[in-house]
Amino acid sequence: FGYLGSMSHFISELFLKGNVESGCIWAWHTSWYRAAQSLPEDRVLFIAFEEMKADLPAAIRKIAVFCDIPHDDALVAKVAEASGFKAM
Repeated sequence: FGYLGSMSHFISELFLKGNVESGCIWAWHTSWYRAAQSLPEDRVLFIAFEEMKADLPAAIRKIAVFCDIPHDDALVAKVAEASGFKAM
C-alpha cells in the first residue's frame, strides 16, 4: 500500500472510519450479524481467531460439523498441522 503514516493515525483516521481498501469493518460485521439473525441457525457460523488459536482441533471439528464434512481424529490432526502458523 505504501502507507507511511503512524499506526495511531491509520487506526483512528482510516481503519475505524472504514477508509481502507476493504471498507468499513463494522458494516461488514453488521451485515453478517443481520444475515445470521434472519437465516436458520445452520446457515451462518461465527468463529473467532481467538477460538481457533486456543483450540485449533476443536475449531476444525466445529467447522467440519457445520459444513457436514465427515472427519475423524486423524483428518482433524492433519488439517490442524497444515493450518498452523508453522505451515504458513
